[in-house]
Amino acid sequence: MVQRLTLLLTLLTSVVVSAQDTTRLIRDADLAGNTDYVWSSDTSYILDGRVYLEGGSSLTIEPGTIIRATESATASTAAVLVITRDAQIFADGTAEEPIIFTSLRDTVGMEIELGTRNLWGGLVVLGRAPVSVAGGSTSIEGIEVIPGIPDDENRSIYGGDEADDNSGIIRYVSIRYGGASIADGNEINGLTLGGVGSGTIVDFVEVYANLDDGVELFGGTVDVKHAAVSFCGDDSFDYDLGWVGNGQFWFSYQGPPGSVTGRAGEHDGASPDNLRPSSYPTIYNATYVGIGADAVAADGDANKDKPIAVIFRDNAGGIYRNSIFTDFNGGAIGIEDLEDSQDDSFAKLLNDSIVIEDNIFFNFGDGDDPTDLFVAFRDRDLLVEGSTSDSVAARLGAVNLIVDPVLNQSERGDDGEGIDPRPNRDGVAASGAPAPVAGFDTVAYYGAFAPADLDLNTTWLEGWTFLATNDVLVNEILNSVGEVTDNGLLIASPFPNPATEQTTVQFELTQAAETSVQLFDFLGRSILNYRQKYAAGEQQLTLNLANVPNGTYAVVISTNNGGRVAQKLVIRR
Repeated sequence: MVQRLTLLLTLLTSVVVSAQDTTRLIRDADLAGNTDYVWSSDTSYILDGRVYLEGGSSLTIEPGTIIRATESATASTAAVLVITRDAQIFADGTAEEPIIFTSLRDTVGMEIELGTRNLWGGLVVLGRAPVSVAGGSTSIEGIEVIPGIPDDENRSIYGGDEADDNSGIIRYVSIRYGGASIADGNEINGLTLGGVGSGTIVDFVEVYANLDDGVELFGGTVDVKHAAVSFCGDDSFDYDLGWVGNGQFWFSYQGPPGSVTGRAGEHDGASPDNLRPSSYPTIYNATYVGIGADAVAADGDANKDKPIAVIFRDNAGGIYRNSIFTDFNGGAIGIEDLEDSQDDSFAKLLNDSIVIEDNIFFNFGDGDDPTDLFVAFRDRDLLVEGSTSDSVAARLGAVNLIVDPVLNQSERGDDGEGIDPRPNRDGVAASGAPAPVAGFDTVAYYGAFAPADLDLNTTWLEGWTFLATNDVLVNEILNSVGEVTDNGLLIASPFPNPATEQTTVQFELTQAAETSVQLFDFLGRSILNYRQKYAAGEQQLTLNLANVPNGTYAVVISTNNGGRVAQKLVIRR
């Protein structure tokens, strides 16, 4: 598990902070327009303040490069890397050598305490794809307009009429500990995509522990694939101003319990609401896991201590299919119904411009009845009683499943660690998902991850994300199929599995041995322990599970001869 180390004072920029050969400080004056730059993996780069890559320039970042950011005494000068319109970033990492944006505190051998946020700004990419605002372009959130400079030259402006605009590549990139605020309600997201076009590749991206939103899309046409957002202080995935791209394999994970958190999805349409086009993306295979159905989050504005998991407002539309929503302490889906306007998301629902179907919902704090899960709201969080909410509940309740998706491990420790978000191979989410439309990967499972038996010991998070490399997720998942042998000891899969009140473990010894049969949870705690001497040959033992909570466990058999084997057991009632 993640070590808890005392935070040290901000390091001097002259200190070498990693194993790289050299350290280079990057300030705004170090990047000019119409120039190509390469940041190499043998150099440690330190962002100091606002850094803009200006029009006509490109920045290539080699796999394995780490970019750290200084902290600032004033939020308005927080370190941010901004890729302006007509510039391009080629941050093309690999699973083995990801590109990491993080704080200067985050150095080799010095882990930052779980839940720390707001140590620097974030990564901002601006393009010329269409944006639904008056005039077709605007200044990006978190970065102010520079007075006296025309819009066409201002480095914070985004938007245009080039749907296929190409801002480069962001692939296998992890962004950690950001979200600095320049003013109340004006924060920097982990990854901000403003007017980014469909020629841009955004795939395999992580935002970890950002103070504000994880990934926010302001208009544009870019697709976002394999995206993981965890432990953020506000929303995981936020779109607005006419985003019409696609998303697939999205993972949102809230926490840790007791922290300030937001929604998995906050989806807005245009500004003003009646402007066209309004946001209308298509998203397949999301897995959104909340802070816990019974957990208490720190108080936030707009009732964000118990938020609706995903909301549609400001005339937003959109499609969610083949996804899993689970473990939130509030409701599931909220649709805005304005009292005196038809330019609202409720109208979008009625005309099928909001489509939420073939998804799985389970374990919400407000209840698991459709009327608890699917609601209409007004004035941000004020629920609308009566026929409107009844209509939302009836529509969404009829075309979605309200059932346990049976994740491999949904129970987690007090710090939020110890989850395995993959569907168990025997659960309802492991198969049967309808085939997606053209343009998406065709998979038969629900959610962002393949079931365990299809991809036994790994997910697409492995090797490059904070979540996987720092043991927030369970990394080693035991096989529950067939037999496992070691040093004269053989064990078959427990039966039944999944189990309810009891299960039988069958094993075989080649010689007599003192034998221990133990049941461990995925935090490593011993739940049951049977120890006795067995003769050589086939054996079986029935485990009483009546007092063991639902979850995923490991049955481990070990002998004094050095044999040790394990099988996975799921308890589901």
